[in-house]
Amino acid sequence: MNSRKLTVEQRKRKRRQDKKYYQNNKERVLERNKQWRIENEEYIRQWHTKYMKEKRNEPRFKEHYLGLQRNRRNSNKEKTAYFNAKKTLVARIEIIQAYSLGRCCACCKEDNIFLLSVDHIDGKRLKEEIEHEKKYGVKMAGLSLYMLLKKKGFPKGYQILCYNCNLSKGHHGMCPHQGFTKKFQKLIKELNLNV
Repeated sequence: MNSRKLTVEQRKRKRRQDKKYYQNNKERVLERNKQWRIENEEYIRQWHTKYMKEKRNEPRFKEHYLGLQRNRRNSNKEKTAYFNAKKTLVARIEIIQAYSLGRCCACCKEDNIFLLSVDHIDGKRLKEEIEHEKKYGVKMAGLSLYMLLKKKGFPKGYQILCYNCNLSKGHHGMCPHQGFTKKFQKLIKELNLNV
């Protein structure tokens, strides 16, 4: 096609011709397009990355793109749920292997991977975790935390605990498997509990 601009009428005629050609040669066109995508995979990836970076923050584009994602998710709920569960489980196993020697709780040795969780050893969190909480109002957990830790190269300061040990440590400052804090020892004596 030459570089001169087409008039509105010429564009309409060209569109009609292209549509007619496509209808008459559909398989050939699809095969040619498929072959081109295979041969130019790297170019397509680079173009798409550049395009998304440029357009990402435009409100109209963002609304349209998020709408497409939402529609795709809603029309494939079972596939999406399965894919997310699989992705989370794979990431969870990677995190457990990276932070736990025996794939078990560092305190009580619980080894059911569905009962294990990531614990911040000294309560220190990464900068991204703090920013996430400020932005969304909730702490980073689950897949988003797993992906962040993997991206950062599994930084130090984390360990694997079961939910019971992690909750006890978070609420009481110590896990009962390691003994009670002085505050709780005093309460236990006052209430005459046999613990």
